[in-house]
Amino acid sequence: MMLIKCSDLDILGSIYDDENKLLPSAKPYSMDSTVLKNNHPLMIMVKASQEDLLAHPLVTALLR
Repeated sequence: MMLIKCSDLDILGSIYDDENKLLPSAKPYSMDSTVLKNNHPLMIMVKASQEDLLAHPLVTALLR
């Protein structure tokens, strides 16, 4: 079995370093802030009228 070093993963597209921290070279999947906002999980819950999910303790903690 061949082990892959973090430096090898960087070549393959990893956005994390050896300490699992985001690399400075990491880029968002879109530079369009409207796309990022519309694809945010909370926005999707609102658009889908998922009141039960919006009342979840994790969501309410994020909104505080």
